[in-house]
Amino acid sequence: QRAGLQMSPFIAAIAPGETVQFTATWENSGAPADVTWRLDSPRGGGITPDGRFTAPSTPGPVGIFASTRANQWRAAYQYFYVGAEPG
Repeated sequence: QRAGLQMSPFIAAIAPGETVQFTATWENSGAPADVTWRLDSPRGGGITPDGRFTAPSTPGPVGIFASTRANQWRAAYQYFYVGAEPG
């Protein structure tokens, strides 16, 4: 059985300009996973190679992806909102 990848922390919304340290671990053991981080945000922001995310200054949805270096198809992702969550 293949272990799944999980990302933490789980967040629903973040303030513009705020930073969060994301981690990726294997679900079965909790061991850290060797991943590449990717940011999906037309508004900017950034993510470092070790998973430190800085939110853009403009509100809107953002996606964070972590894929294992050994197999890019083994991945975890999370979408959340920068600014107050819409109504």
